[in-house]
Amino acid sequence: MNKAAILLGSNATVSSDIAPEVPTIVQQLPAIEEISSYLAQVLPDYSRSDIHATANAWCRHGMSRH
Repeated sequence: MNKAAILLGSNATVSSDIAPEVPTIVQQLPAIEEISSYLAQVLPDYSRSDIHATANAWCRHGMSRH
């Protein structure tokens, strides 16, 4: 049996006619504050504004929750 996984964006939905047929897994990604905090720890030489800009870019590309 072949299996496939589909990665959906944060605003995606599964049609109600197929929802009962497919297992759905939801994963909450880190919030911008958590990303900023982590980046500040691993990149201590970077400015606060650079870290904030990087965290914002991460969130803008749909890789996190706000």
